[in-house]
Amino acid sequence: MRSLLLAAALFAVPAALHAETQHLSISVADYPLDKFLETLSQQTKANFIVAEGVQDRRVSLSFKNAPVKEVLDQLRQSKGLSYQELGPNLYLLANKPLSLDGARALDGYAVFGATLTIRARQAPLQGLFDQIGGQTKTNFSLAEGLEGSRATLLLKKVTARQAVQVLCAIKGLTVNITGSGSFIVRPVNPAPAAGARRLPDSRPLVVRDTPNPGQVDIAAGERFLIELPGNLKSPYEWVVAEIDPGMVSVGQTIMTAKKGDPDGYATWVFPFQALKPGGTSVLLEYRNAREKEAPIKTFKLAVTVSEGAAAAAAAAEPEQKAPPMKADPQGIFTGYRGVSLSLPGHQLAFLKKGDHVDVMVTFDAKLADNRKEKVTATILQNVRIVDISKPAKGEERGTIQILLNPNEAQYAALSDAQGDLHVALRAPGDVEMHPMEMASFRKLFR
Repeated sequence: MRSLLLAAALFAVPAALHAETQHLSISVADYPLDKFLETLSQQTKANFIVAEGVQDRRVSLSFKNAPVKEVLDQLRQSKGLSYQELGPNLYLLANKPLSLDGARALDGYAVFGATLTIRARQAPLQGLFDQIGGQTKTNFSLAEGLEGSRATLLLKKVTARQAVQVLCAIKGLTVNITGSGSFIVRPVNPAPAAGARRLPDSRPLVVRDTPNPGQVDIAAGERFLIELPGNLKSPYEWVVAEIDPGMVSVGQTIMTAKKGDPDGYATWVFPFQALKPGGTSVLLEYRNAREKEAPIKTFKLAVTVSEGAAAAAAAAEPEQKAPPMKADPQGIFTGYRGVSLSLPGHQLAFLKKGDHVDVMVTFDAKLADNRKEKVTATILQNVRIVDISKPAKGEERGTIQILLNPNEAQYAALSDAQGDLHVALRAPGDVEMHPMEMASFRKLFR
């Protein structure tokens, strides 16, 4: 037997009031959960969202003059459900608490405060995001593999951000910035299967900004990248806060941005390499490099490193070791580039071929208020000098040639064109890489 009795006149209140202040008299028996909550929504003017895998459950409840939260608590106890309050008059019910961080990339965008209503059942996911984008004058694209996804969304008078937050929660998605007013929707990264391996020439594993990045299972010698969204026009930047240099090494940070983007949105890319078997973690922080304040965002990734396939094969068959990589007569290895930099003679006075140096660039950085500030950044660490040409006089300029991979070569050329280069000599045997914040006089004398 199915029955539903909802007293329509029971404490009818204006929609502006919170659902938790309203009281209901309810009697239902063997009634579909999603239909029950839809009727409850009509009576309370609240939004009740049911996650996938829950909507087909049936409920039997009886209450008289009960507050809404008491009804939800009873659902949680009798059906083993979880409910989360996303905002005034907005509740999400699921089998277990869901991540509500999928829409973090929208924080700070005033346009996503716009109010909208969406009522769609099993609609294409792209169509739902297009509807939100149409209201906010933004653009959402779906990552590969989401093209055929559908969702049910019954929302009334919620903010656009809340609508995106709900979609991300019920579908296991996260939103990342790709440009000015443009976003990409991706599945939350599942942790790679334990013991997973890649061929030596395969692309490195990429871990992107997600609410729950989980962990990376990787072999010693393999590489992985962490990509995090940020804004070049803000005073904040991503930095490596914690790392075990004996377990994992970090290379030069890369920042990519869409050319001509007036809003300054960019992606910080951190390249890492697993060094030896064991367990560790990597912590990155999005902080104001000019002020001593707590980071506004953090990203922590657990890393499990297993013995590399190449190392295991070498141990089993030592005679099969590949021949060592050889440099050409100029000292340049296959896959690398010899990059020449022009420097003042006094910087070259104590350098010689074979030395390792760090390369810095000093340039005028544009601040958020359009003022300029002189800053110095370390762009390359522990690079080898393969040749050097010193001038006859210290006030003249000379040249060094350093060994870089193709990506590092591009940044060296860009820095040479944009600012003044400096090199710092490393002690013999010092090969550690350190996260470096940009230096400025304001930071020095604050």
